[in-house]
Amino acid sequence: MSRTTPIRRLKSCFKMSYLKRDKKFGGSILYHNLNGEFTNGWHYKDGEVTATMQAVNVETPDFDLAATRSTVDCMLYTVTSWTENCWKSGSYVSGELVLGNLQCNSYNYDSYDYMVCPIEFGGGNYNPPGGGVAPPNNNGNNNNNQSPTDPCVAGSAGISLNNSMITNPTIISEMDAIMRSKMSSSNEWVISVGKNANGTYSVSAAQEYGDVSGKIPPVPSGNLIAYSHNHPNNCLAEPSAGDIYEFLEMVGKYPTLETMFVYGSGRNGSTEVYAISVYDRAAAAAFLNKYPKKNYLGFKQDFEGVIGDEYKIVKDFYNQGKFFDYSLPNKHFPDPAIFAYLMHRFNMGITISRRVNNSMFQTINTMNTSSEAKERYLTIADCPR
Repeated sequence: MSRTTPIRRLKSCFKMSYLKRDKKFGGSILYHNLNGEFTNGWHYKDGEVTATMQAVNVETPDFDLAATRSTVDCMLYTVTSWTENCWKSGSYVSGELVLGNLQCNSYNYDSYDYMVCPIEFGGGNYNPPGGGVAPPNNNGNNNNNQSPTDPCVAGSAGISLNNSMITNPTIISEMDAIMRSKMSSSNEWVISVGKNANGTYSVSAAQEYGDVSGKIPPVPSGNLIAYSHNHPNNCLAEPSAGDIYEFLEMVGKYPTLETMFVYGSGRNGSTEVYAISVYDRAAAAAFLNKYPKKNYLGFKQDFEGVIGDEYKIVKDFYNQGKFFDYSLPNKHFPDPAIFAYLMHRFNMGITISRRVNNSMFQTINTMNTSSEAKERYLTIADCPR
């Protein structure tokens, strides 16, 4: 983490930490990975966030810059830096260290681009975490019994698989293109994907199952690793509680199944694909045993019982503006973000990720950062790729 701040505030700057920031702080906080590469950042004024800072590749941007500018007034900046490594060598003479002359190598040049976008608070005054991942609430205390598993870590294997699949020529032509073409259909279509022993994929023909999902078709060869379905009539891609329960039950039936893809519409005419991936089969089975579908899934494909109660509580606080969505440039719809929280809260053993248009999948990380037992304040972020 690096910080830039006016000189007059330099003393208070050094007192700040990852989770504690001075109320008078003005400037930027930049986050870098262990290789020194810039990942993201936040711009502050009087202790409050005023803009996000996101690394971009202007030659191959992973989001539509024109679309971004149409919704928020973003600015593209370039940072150029020169560094020089200098050192002194020395030796001990009569027990005392004697240093030689200062030696320096040639200058190293580095440059990167980033986008600064003003943001609107969902409500309340909240300081965002760094690196795109929400910090633990209440200094690590889980007042609301959230699972200790970090979704960004738990979902890493699933994200790697999903992003590998969507760049595979067979998956692109035989699953992704077909599912996108079915989004305007009046019915749901389902495609299953098998993985062969040599690492290649086999893809079934699309099968029509009416206005709700049905049994998935058998894979032509190999073991079932994924299946996909569309939401008809260009409806939103966001999964339902019924989709989540369906996938959890399928995980119990098929030991090689890893992912379910859901195709549909997103914001501003975009195409969204959600992926629900399993990372802990034992946790998934334990969840189904504790919260069986027949008791916790309603007629309208929504959660009921204690899960439904928690959903309603969180949705109510969300509607009050008590959330902070860090995802750029495509904000999340409420339900997928809340489902990410519920998956973590009830330890379902699964994660949810999203793909917008032709971007890569990113796991949705939603945490309750309120320290109050009866309050929910969501922080919504996309895990780093």
